[in-house]
Amino acid sequence: MELEQIKSHWQNWASQYKTDLRATTKSGTAKQLEIHALTHALQQFYSPDQSLSILEVGCGNGYNCFALQHAFEQAAITGVDFIEEMVEHAKALNQELHCNIPFYQGNILELDKHTQLAHEYDVVYTVRCVINLNNDELQLQGLSQLAQKVKAGGYLLLIENQTHTHAKQNTLRNSVDLPSRKPASFNHFMDENKLLRHMESLDFKHVQSHNFSSLHDVILYTLVPMINGGEVDYHHPIVSAATELLCKNDPTIYNAFGEFGQNKLFIFKK
Repeated sequence: MELEQIKSHWQNWASQYKTDLRATTKSGTAKQLEIHALTHALQQFYSPDQSLSILEVGCGNGYNCFALQHAFEQAAITGVDFIEEMVEHAKALNQELHCNIPFYQGNILELDKHTQLAHEYDVVYTVRCVINLNNDELQLQGLSQLAQKVKAGGYLLLIENQTHTHAKQNTLRNSVDLPSRKPASFNHFMDENKLLRHMESLDFKHVQSHNFSSLHDVILYTLVPMINGGEVDYHHPIVSAATELLCKNDPTIYNAFGEFGQNKLFIFKK
């Protein structure tokens, strides 16, 4: 898709689903895992009552921000999204939940020009944001913009879909005669090697990676279709059970299930 088409897609979902989680994902269980991985990653470096500044780029209608505010009550969290309708729904939820999180419209490629944002933050993160830039070059530009917003000694966390793990997932599917799944037309999955090299060039240290969605995705995209006529079922009870299992265990369990999840968490330190 062209960038304007991608923008229209998210505008349509925002208009259709408004403040519902469905505005940003088809999979509620995947969102649970994203929030679990993100929260526990930050808890390695910051205490729950610590004052710190956090910026989410690509915040959608705000679910990640609200979850982090609950986990880090003293944190000053800010959300930015390219889609004005998403921002308006985030503001509506903000009021409904009695939070005080500022939400702004903004472009990941122009963060340095955004007058309402702070110069730098302790933590900057994305969740399935960079993959909405439709080629590798734009994605690297987006990463550079994110990097500029991180304080020295701060962290950049990226939860983004990777071509490598998606290909391994398709290898599993093909082994049981299921066809390969293509990324959504509005997504351009990232090249992990290019990502790591680019972050190194920006003087960021790669601290950790977590394959937090591998078990979930093997079940959702391979095992369930094997017993369900080839169809993915986002609401299948075994998918929910796998999500509960992962969320009730220490995050060190994530990488025990290989590299088969579409989403992967990368942690970088400036």
